[in-house]
Amino acid sequence: MTRPIEYLDVVERGEIVVEDERHVSALLALGPEFEERQYFAIRVRRGKFFLTAGKYVGIIPIGRYLVLRVSTKVSTTQLIQILTLAEQPPLLISLLERAYGQGSDLSMLELLVRAFHRELATLFRLGPIREYTRTLGEGQTVRGRALPGETISKFWPKASFDRVMFEYFDFSPQNHLNQALEYALWLSQRVYPKVSSNPDAGVMQDLSDAHQVFGSIQPDRSRAFLPSLRRHLQEKPSDEPFVSFRPLLTLSLMLLDEIGVNLESDSAADVDLAPMVVDMEEVFQNMLFHTLATRAKMFQGFECWDTAKSHQRPLLSSRDRSLPDGFRSIASNRPAKPDLTFALNGVPVIVGDAKYKSSRDIHDVYQAVAHAGAYGARDILLVYPTEGADKVIEFTSHGYIGDVGVFVCRFPLDSVDLESEADTLILAIHELVPSAARVNG
Repeated sequence: MTRPIEYLDVVERGEIVVEDERHVSALLALGPEFEERQYFAIRVRRGKFFLTAGKYVGIIPIGRYLVLRVSTKVSTTQLIQILTLAEQPPLLISLLERAYGQGSDLSMLELLVRAFHRELATLFRLGPIREYTRTLGEGQTVRGRALPGETISKFWPKASFDRVMFEYFDFSPQNHLNQALEYALWLSQRVYPKVSSNPDAGVMQDLSDAHQVFGSIQPDRSRAFLPSLRRHLQEKPSDEPFVSFRPLLTLSLMLLDEIGVNLESDSAADVDLAPMVVDMEEVFQNMLFHTLATRAKMFQGFECWDTAKSHQRPLLSSRDRSLPDGFRSIASNRPAKPDLTFALNGVPVIVGDAKYKSSRDIHDVYQAVAHAGAYGARDILLVYPTEGADKVIEFTSHGYIGDVGVFVCRFPLDSVDLESEADTLILAIHELVPSAARVNG
């Protein structure tokens, strides 16, 4: 009899006591890389083992029979709004919103699988994607077009004058796009019954039927098709069947690439569940950066630099995005890499760092002060998230460290009106920039 998978459930950045000795042994056997990469941390206090979740939410395989499930502090509804503000593709947001409407507060992974399932009607209607593929061949007879140059260089030195190189094109389903769809279906069949508290038999049957459509497709479990899939979605072909398949391919990329993490652990590789996580720290940083970028006109002349150079690529998308004037990536040979730098007339006045933590850490302050020194800024602004529907955005001054002013913003991720809170953030930065500029002057 197959041993069932056991789960440890924890909220992001939350803490639980691990009492089962088998679970403790599995966690300790992973080594330090899991803690170094901020998946979770293990601490011993009063003779008990405590697990503290890191910045990732989703599914983290610990061993063959143990999986860590990390849920978000905010609801799925709110998470979709946050992803929207983080400038994810409108198509992707639309797909997630439609899938969320089918049920209660779903996990992120179940939401993805349900969205993927909704779009399978396209596959059942059109069948696998067929493309013309070039194939090289050789023989005594020609199929397609002969290649004289290749024939001479390959066969004539060997005195093989009865053979010829040729090329032909097949309208074939053997292509990278179908390999991506096949992999996404294979993965969904494994993931869905494990992440859903009540798996729908109809969904499972549809996933199985859809997977059989690709019975003739050569599977690629190494995911070598991903560059071609990304390139295809970037190019946005406007002819059929590619327009119809865009939602399915977009969700396939999201399932297989951007939020999928290959955990470097032998024990994790053995588990019958794909590791899939969302980096909430990066989501939070992207949300703040793109919220500011969409309000560029409110800045009235001063600039916002992406000095971390990490926000030019939205988290769940590989598309290019042009930013408005005043928002740009700044190449720098300085070792300091604050998330954002606010400049007036080309002179840095404030450095800003987004910290996805529940409370202010003095080490964050010292790091930001060091960044300010490297850029010659006079103030630092640390932005932390807060939860709770009754919360509003808050700004506090924490005095000075040396000559550097320390300001903290607490941004309410559970707010019913995130757009309004973003406007308030801009107004507060307006207050800080002139004062910093006067000091610099």
